[in-house]
Amino acid sequence: MAWAAKLSAGQAAIKGVPMAYQLGEMGFDIWLTNNSGVTYSQEHETMSPNDPEYWAMDWSKYAIYDFPAAVKEIRKRNGDKKVAYVGHSQGTTQMFAGMGLIPEWYDKNVSVAAVMGPCTCPNQSYFLPYTKENWDFLA
Repeated sequence: MAWAAKLSAGQAAIKGVPMAYQLGEMGFDIWLTNNSGVTYSQEHETMSPNDPEYWAMDWSKYAIYDFPAAVKEIRKRNGDKKVAYVGHSQGTTQMFAGMGLIPEWYDKNVSVAAVMGPCTCPNQSYFLPYTKENWDFLA
């Protein structure tokens, strides 16, 4: 799964070839996602883009609602496997926020996260819910 601000996840390129294509050619399933409110995601059951409440979103809400909704759909289609995540810019902020706000959910649903060009610096409070055992894979 790749997630970034302003649809740039699909445009990130290595040697002129978008990263999503390169990962796909290596055999990875690729899901390019969007946050609520972007051009491709303006449908809502009770509100329209003309309603001020529709735009009352921020990166913490994206981490709690949008990201889990996308992962739920991916897991429904991939045989219920955990999702590997590649985030860029705002996509990293959302990942850090989610890890801090609902860490148990992220532990159960995300196998690994590669974060590039973060636009935030997580402080210790993001990682307090995690114990030494959560980090043993680094050893």
